[in-house]
Amino acid sequence: MSEHTKLYQEIIKKSLIEDHFNNDITSDCCIKDKNINFKLTAKEDIILCAANIAQDTFDIIKKDKKFQDCSFTISKIKKDGDQIKKGQIICMGSGSAKLILAGERVLLNIMQHLSGIATKTNKYITKLNNAKIKISDTRKTIPLLRNLQKYAVKIGGGFNHRKNLSQAILIKDNHIAICGDITTTLKQFKNKIIEIECDNIDQVKQAIPFNPQIIMLDNMNIDNIDKCTKLIRSNCPKTKIEISGGIVIDNIEQYSNLDIDYISIGDLTHSVKACDISLEIC
Repeated sequence: MSEHTKLYQEIIKKSLIEDHFNNDITSDCCIKDKNINFKLTAKEDIILCAANIAQDTFDIIKKDKKFQDCSFTISKIKKDGDQIKKGQIICMGSGSAKLILAGERVLLNIMQHLSGIATKTNKYITKLNNAKIKISDTRKTIPLLRNLQKYAVKIGGGFNHRKNLSQAILIKDNHIAICGDITTTLKQFKNKIIEIECDNIDQVKQAIPFNPQIIMLDNMNIDNIDKCTKLIRSNCPKTKIEISGGIVIDNIEQYSNLDIDYISIGDLTHSVKACDISLEIC
């Protein structure tokens, strides 16, 4: 079982409990259980993520005593990372009406959200149109959904920044403010692999003698990014250059000709529009 499959199942279980899946008073009142056919359909062009969510959701529901005698089957048509056109079917299936309705909202919520991230990531990459620059995410994620959101970024063609505070050293503005200045801060990290956030060219000049693995140019305009990039390339050519801050889909093209390595974008995960996907009885 893959890491993200385990994460899916954990989130599905908690989401089903939140939704009181085994006490659907509407379906219990109006439906005498019978088998139905259903399909998941994309209502817009998307990059699919969470393709197996229906299977996983219904498998978990079937373990509940109320649904243990219910049956279902799913034909897997598409997979994670597939480009799905508006109107295309993602998967089809059949089974107990009550079981399917018990899981409908949960599976759609997860698939719509993660496909939204994958689709948005792909749009950024397409619009930037520079394969040398990697689009990466941040830690600006929904609590407890980070690993799944970061998985969706990868499905969309992006890259993952550090997943948590323990994974890598990233010296940010508040660290510098607390320690006093960049030089004083960096002295604490001698012989360590580090990334440091710089807000201006003076901070870049102070960071360069320490040869950090990555220098992040934060909230700088194009001219200042260009000046800092030239300074870094000429003084510590092994240092990778990342930019971040205020970068959205409407202005990403402005950065396509810069000599940089990464663009980290919080918008990939913190402001996601769910993809329009429906479950229809057929």
